[in-house]
Amino acid sequence: MQHGSLYQRVDLFASTPLLTAARVRANFDKQNPGGKTALVPVRSRHSAGHGRNSAAAPPMFEPTHEWKEILPNQVLPAGLHIRVNLQTGKKEAKLLDC
Repeated sequence: MQHGSLYQRVDLFASTPLLTAARVRANFDKQNPGGKTALVPVRSRHSAGHGRNSAAAPPMFEPTHEWKEILPNQVLPAGLHIRVNLQTGKKEAKLLDC
């Protein structure tokens, strides 16, 4: 059974940071046979949107006692009264009346 090189096999799964580092090492080993190598963690461009970047986090909805429009991808806390206008698709929320 014929298998491709390690570089070719790892390149198929290069979307994760760990496997990207393995791909870099495989490429480095190929260029410098017999030399010392080091595994260097590398962030791939595919993982740039993930992680601890606070700018990528969806905005939190801040409820009031008045109806307030819900923006797309906005995170809603529990315990809200929510209404949706079926003609326009507009979504609104407010704190529950006690």
